[in-house]
Amino acid sequence: MKNIYSFTLLLLFSVSLFGQGRIYPPNLNKPENGAVGQAPDAQLNWYAVTGITTDITYEVQISVNPDLSDPITLPRTDLTAMNMSNLNFGVVYYWHVRAYDGEVASEWSVIWSFKVIGAVVLKLPNNGSMVYSNPEITWNAITGLTSYQMQIDTSYEWKAVKSGTTQDIKASFVIDENNMWAAGANGLILHFDGSEWMTSESGSTATLNSLYFVSETDGYAVGNGGVILHYNGSSWSEMVSGVTKDLTGIAFADANNGWAVGSGGTIVKYTGTWAEETSGTTNDLTGISAVNSSDVWACGKSKTILHFNGSSWTSQEVGTRDFSAISFSSPSTGWAVGKSGTVFMYDGMQWFSQNSGTSKDLLSVSFDGMSGYAVGKTGTLITYSGSWSLGDGIVSTDLNTIYARNGLGLFGGASGTLASKTGAGFDSPYVKQYSISKDSISKRLTNLLFGETFYYRMRALNSMDTSGWSGAKSFTTYASPELLSPDNGSTGANLRQLYKWKKYGGVIDYFFQISEDPTFETAFEGLSDSTSILYTIQKFGTEYFWRVSTANPDDNSDWSPAWSFTTLNKVTLSSPANEATNVNVCPKYQWVVIPGAASYELSVASNPDFTDATSIMTNLPYYQCQDGLAKNTVFYWKTRAYSSIDTTNWSDTWSFKTEGYIGIIEQFGQKSVEIYPNPSNGTFTVGINSASNSSYELKIVDLTGRTIYEIKGQCSAGDNKVALNLEYLNKGIYMVSIRKEDETVTKKLSIR
Repeated sequence: MKNIYSFTLLLLFSVSLFGQGRIYPPNLNKPENGAVGQAPDAQLNWYAVTGITTDITYEVQISVNPDLSDPITLPRTDLTAMNMSNLNFGVVYYWHVRAYDGEVASEWSVIWSFKVIGAVVLKLPNNGSMVYSNPEITWNAITGLTSYQMQIDTSYEWKAVKSGTTQDIKASFVIDENNMWAAGANGLILHFDGSEWMTSESGSTATLNSLYFVSETDGYAVGNGGVILHYNGSSWSEMVSGVTKDLTGIAFADANNGWAVGSGGTIVKYTGTWAEETSGTTNDLTGISAVNSSDVWACGKSKTILHFNGSSWTSQEVGTRDFSAISFSSPSTGWAVGKSGTVFMYDGMQWFSQNSGTSKDLLSVSFDGMSGYAVGKTGTLITYSGSWSLGDGIVSTDLNTIYARNGLGLFGGASGTLASKTGAGFDSPYVKQYSISKDSISKRLTNLLFGETFYYRMRALNSMDTSGWSGAKSFTTYASPELLSPDNGSTGANLRQLYKWKKYGGVIDYFFQISEDPTFETAFEGLSDSTSILYTIQKFGTEYFWRVSTANPDDNSDWSPAWSFTTLNKVTLSSPANEATNVNVCPKYQWVVIPGAASYELSVASNPDFTDATSIMTNLPYYQCQDGLAKNTVFYWKTRAYSSIDTTNWSDTWSFKTEGYIGIIEQFGQKSVEIYPNPSNGTFTVGINSASNSSYELKIVDLTGRTIYEIKGQCSAGDNKVALNLEYLNKGIYMVSIRKEDETVTKKLSIR
């Protein structure tokens, strides 16, 4: 037991001495190895280590070289993090850390890498949005900057052109600004000669999928069914390909070395004639790019990437998606794109995934030096300048092909879509550039032109570097305000109404026009500082047209598309209801008000021809009769409205029958007495139906019982009318009592 114990103790002691004489390298924490999109003031972070002493410090080295040759050694620190500053945009940095226990250094940690963000990521407005003339531009924040710059212009590098066809365009190629080619469905070949696009006879009906020109007099097109066409400077002719599979891509290293790829792993090589080569795969191949005669790359479905080293093809799987196109700008730099926004970059050693900024299928890619473009479904266009940004594809149709060269470019797609790039864009007389605070994440633009498409982009600056421009995005300003009411094409409109429109952001005043003339040669003009204006027109049964415009200090908007409405031409009656019976002998005539009408004319007659009509004018949409009508009699009535210069048609004619009996009521009671109008303004009539000649006493008392008015008089057998003018009475309820012989009838009177 003693020997074993001593051995164990000696072993532990030895381990302790060994540990005290060594400090381990730190483990790195953040940014994660291979991280992208880091700010130029990225923080390097690692885990603490322990040593024999408490004097633990750390030393960091950072370099742009993967092996950390020629590094920058940063001052030692006792912290486990260090903030960088002024790193270059779009650059991959490599770093490691070692620890010191006093002056005893550990070994270096493993080397990690991260990539600094290459461009500002724009957020809103969304690409292709419609906006007002004061849109707010927003972007993702980047720390470690001195400022941002923004450019906005009406000019953009890509401009849609008229192809003259509705056939799908599948292939494109640029020789120079006066010599461009496109090809597509049903043997379509188009040529641009510097002035216009024209059809070039291909001699084939096959769909042509790819183009390549070695020179302006030596060009090739490949298509379905193994078709290969050659252009000799004046005409196209078909070559013998030796295959019948669909060919989808073509590329040449020089005039004597070219390759075409296609379905089922097909590869044919040109060395004066075409001959099939063994590809080593049966997967469909979709694209090819030749760096030189011994450095050729191809891509295809099922994650396929092929490489030709001058003697044979080798295959590898990259990523998880089908590839559709490939483009190399140098032996150590290339890209492949494909399904669901897939982008992989080759750095001379390996392929690695890049964030494309889209989930749409990418169908074609092309690089002009280190500036790159890829296009795909629904008009997707992404641009590369250190990193990928979603750009403006101008159109919403599928884009099948893109080719960029010497600052020029051409893309094409479904239904004859074609656009060219002949300049850098952002070079019109309108272009504006803004310097923006480093802490901002938005900028409100003001006083933009109306009805114009604008393109905008941004870049970031620090003390040592300037990022590449972001991919351009676009928006279009509304050309004019949008009308709301009265509804376009509406009928039965009133003369006076409120005209409304949507608020147009960034403006103060609106200009209003209304006219009977759709050309507005003669029109009323108004000004409003709100989104509405109240206006009264004067003609009934007339179609009017109206519109609105606005302005800012730099531009006047278009007039909105004109809306129209037609004013009503007839009054609508309300009461007494048509063919009503038992109507009070002094009715209140009512009709639907017409806002803007100056007055109304009421006509009442005892026959439908109105030959004995009584006409009354009123400014109100009703009239309370002032004299009782005959009892138990049918009357007819109608109304029309007046403006200052016009009148409506007469309303429909309505009729009613008054209450009561013709003749004498034998028993003096409630039916023997009527008050009209009731309510009244103090001028009213009391009707007394008497069975005989007799005297009566009329008394008016208020609700306290105080007598306000009384008279005595004589009535004859039959109907009697006692007209009273008591306008001095206060508003309220009164009781009217008529005593005749031994009978008294009391009725309520309302004064308003």
